[in-house]
Amino acid sequence: MSGEPIESSAQHPTTRQLEPLSVVAHQVMWETRTALRAEFRFDPTDPLLVTVIFHPKDGPAVPWEISRDLLCDGLLQSSGIGDVRVWPARYRGRPLVRVRLEAYGSTAMFEVSLDPLEEWLTRTCELVPPGEELDGVDWDIVVRDLLGGQ
Repeated sequence: MSGEPIESSAQHPTTRQLEPLSVVAHQVMWETRTALRAEFRFDPTDPLLVTVIFHPKDGPAVPWEISRDLLCDGLLQSSGIGDVRVWPARYRGRPLVRVRLEAYGSTAMFEVSLDPLEEWLTRTCELVPPGEELDGVDWDIVVRDLLGGQ
């Protein structure tokens, strides 16, 4: 589930930052697994989303915004519908998380080791606890911005 960030005038009050998680991911196509770097970024001022940037060896970086809740849920069970789906899996006995992305009729599937992603997501939840993502949002400003500043 991708989305737009909350306007800067309506951001979460947390100012602490979290280092990005950089891991080796594998793009899976049929029986072929291709290694690439994936970077997970969390901005506490926009705590509903995690930005994942895939860095293929022979191409430009590809960013995706994914709901943090969807990623957290996908560590334990199949999560998501539509453009983004996440679920736990195993490959050669190793616990993984599979991420399936779809856009414009094309689909890509990636595998990431579960443990480092789970640890990193836990730290995002320590920075901004689940259920508190919208605390501190000035809804009057959000509505004004949505109405074009009226």
